[in-house]
Amino acid sequence: MKFFWTVCAAALALRLLFSVITPLDNDPAFIPYFNDEKAHLKYVEYITENNRLPVQTTSVQDGFNRAEFEYYQPPLFYSLARPFYTLGQRLIPGSEHIVVRFISILFSMTGLIVLYLAVRRFFRESVLADAVLILAAFGGITLRFGSVVTNDSFLFTVACLYAALILNVLHEKPDGRMISMGILVVVAGLWTKASFLLLLPLLPIALLLRRNGSPWQAVSSFALPLLTILPWYLRNYTLYKKFLPVEVGFGAADPLSTQNVFTRVYNTANYFIRSFVFPYDQSWGGLLDMFIYPLEGLVLIILFVFGLKALFRSDRTSAWIFSSAILLNLIGFISLNLRYFQSEARLLMPALPFILILLAIGAYHVTGKNKNRAMILLGLWIALPWVGSLV
Repeated sequence: MKFFWTVCAAALALRLLFSVITPLDNDPAFIPYFNDEKAHLKYVEYITENNRLPVQTTSVQDGFNRAEFEYYQPPLFYSLARPFYTLGQRLIPGSEHIVVRFISILFSMTGLIVLYLAVRRFFRESVLADAVLILAAFGGITLRFGSVVTNDSFLFTVACLYAALILNVLHEKPDGRMISMGILVVVAGLWTKASFLLLLPLLPIALLLRRNGSPWQAVSSFALPLLTILPWYLRNYTLYKKFLPVEVGFGAADPLSTQNVFTRVYNTANYFIRSFVFPYDQSWGGLLDMFIYPLEGLVLIILFVFGLKALFRSDRTSAWIFSSAILLNLIGFISLNLRYFQSEARLLMPALPFILILLAIGAYHVTGKNKNRAMILLGLWIALPWVGSLV
């Protein structure tokens, strides 16, 4: 457990450091700002000051400086962050965001611990849990959103809980308490971000794939969460004439066309890899990046493929569930990119725990099931973009 506590301490220290040195606005700094954070903070501020939910009136395209383009999001994260904003007003007026960032740190740390414990419990090789811990602690996508004000920090926690629950369902007989917990986790995900809708069928599928699985359990795990989120989508329709008001936040569509297809595909792949492996994808390391990021993308693909193949050989049911989770999320990602250039890797946050597990399995098998080589490979994969940014 010494390794576990050492990694957790380092992960916490890094998140605390970034929460202090990351600017809220686009000010000159070694660490670039996160361009959505001010809008997420504005949401927390609004419900704190007005004691009611905001209504979206401007998109990111036509009102970026007003920072009001996240108001269409479900309110759970912002409600949980509200006490931290109030505390920030008392402790450091004018810099409340630093205190609110602490809740993202708590969520991020909770998620990586839950994921580590789940992998340690349900996978035979203990090295896989250590590898997943490294990825969740220091990987770009988790590190960045675990140190700024954003609902993606809580979405990561919910996604890890969901992945742990799915593994539990696949390996142990689900009882009423487990199903109830699963429903609560899905409800939390739906009330955090609309993208969690994509993974709503996963728990019912896992329940149906079990031998002697109960159809009633599957139906209830699908229908009950939908019923709880229905008032939110009815509110959306009343306000915006859409159940999922994506256009409200994103603004006018920029659909994929024959004129922009090659540029869009290249930029999507490029930005996806950057935002997946490096927390500050706005930093460009110049000429060295032309070699680093293609290499990072190639390793990502290799680890994923090897991980999926190894999982299919050892546990076909789990492999199908993992594939379904990633495919469902990927369908949403591609559908969104047909209308907008929204290629950040955080859009795969609902399925991220499944992806991290497959990458860990892939690293273990690519290196011939050698723990030390697997950890070195993952360490280099995480560290290389930092080298490029500093050169």
